[in-house]
Amino acid sequence: MQAFSRAMKKWIHDNPCPECGHNRASHRPDGHGCTYQWDDPNDPGYTTHECPCKIDYGIYDPQPFRPPVFISGEKALNMTEEEAQAFLNEIIGTNNSKENTIEAETCLNNGVEYYEKGDQDHAISEYVKAIQLNPNYADAYFNRGLAYASKGDLDRAIRDYDQAIQINPNDASAYSWRGLAYAKNGDLDHAISDWNKAIQLNPNYGEAYNSRGIAYADKGDLDRAVSDFDKAIQLDPNSAGAYSNRGLANANKDEQDRAISDYDKAIQLDPNSAEAYFNRGRTYYGRGDYDRAIDDYDKVIQLKPNSADAYHNRGIAYAEKGDQDRAIGDYDKVIQINPDDTYVYYNRGLAYEIKGDHDHAISDYDKVIKINRKDADTYHRRGNAYANKGDQERALSDYNKAIRLNPYNAVTYYYRGLAYEKMRETDKAIQEFAKVMELCGTDTELCQAAQEELHKLG
Repeated sequence: MQAFSRAMKKWIHDNPCPECGHNRASHRPDGHGCTYQWDDPNDPGYTTHECPCKIDYGIYDPQPFRPPVFISGEKALNMTEEEAQAFLNEIIGTNNSKENTIEAETCLNNGVEYYEKGDQDHAISEYVKAIQLNPNYADAYFNRGLAYASKGDLDRAIRDYDQAIQINPNDASAYSWRGLAYAKNGDLDHAISDWNKAIQLNPNYGEAYNSRGIAYADKGDLDRAVSDFDKAIQLDPNSAGAYSNRGLANANKDEQDRAISDYDKAIQLDPNSAEAYFNRGRTYYGRGDYDRAIDDYDKVIQLKPNSADAYHNRGIAYAEKGDQDRAIGDYDKVIQINPDDTYVYYNRGLAYEIKGDHDHAISDYDKVIKINRKDADTYHRRGNAYANKGDQERALSDYNKAIRLNPYNAVTYYYRGLAYEKMRETDKAIQEFAKVMELCGTDTELCQAAQEELHKLG
């Protein structure tokens, strides 16, 4: 109700009667001023216009009497200030004046200019003015939704798209952009529903097919995803994004040749597509072609110097090639960009371990465990580093923790057996190697190693 009262007072102040110029509720010469009265929020509120220039929903009414417009106290109580402003404008009809329509359009255009400059706060301010002048201005709600989405305020964006669709239910773009907001919020089902509607309204809407394809891919429905990307490419053969997205879907379907072909086309259409280079690099890496993978990650880093993922993946590729120093250099860069990435500390620890630098390896594993105390693999790795330093007690402590977290990892039992063996606790070592034989399954190399240890221990 307070919001409604504030809006009402502001409206009264800003909007003198268009016929007589009276300031509503304050100037009543000869009893012919303009009066607006609102009752207690628990009772119906009403407005009466006692000025001779009767106005009803923006239409001048020459009749001597106009029935009051009712609003329930509950509705008034729950109104936002903007909704209250819109209601007042609707009853009095200022939004229908030609002057206000022109001014609202000016505000909209100002907002678009601010939006394109990246100044979303000023853009939103202009869109608010446009909506106040014309509460049924669908484009103003739509554009304000874009600005809110750009700021990451997806809930407000969705509410504005809702309003735009309510005013203009045939706007395919509003459905499509609302779909994007839903998708970013993780609501893929609502997103797909909106893109279905957008495509129904505009069957040639390539971006809607592309966006829906991404949602299907995120849901794991790769065949539908590829079908949508096919349609997007059919409608726009120059869409680098659609080729790149189809490439990723094909890669996830393990169709690597098709994936690389799609990435090649995406890069041909847009040589600055960091996403296409990155995904092609991942595909080359998956095929064991580390040199080409590194070349693609080089390009991503050239285009996006702060891409932690590109540095990280390039580091992993260098490590696979045996170049641990370059791998560590890339991991250092990732940590500089994102110091909370536990995965990179783990990988850098592995690189140090391979180089024989056990102290640095342990330091990195410490960081991982500090962030995630339930990472069994890191306890295992740190145990190996301690064992390689000759500290079997600490190694055993870490192996014990790793096994408590994951009691089915045969490799950890094997290394715990080696630690017991070095500590001359033969019976415990034999128990560990016997457990390895129980769990090793199809890992013939591990089974054979455990069998040899058992044979050696008698």
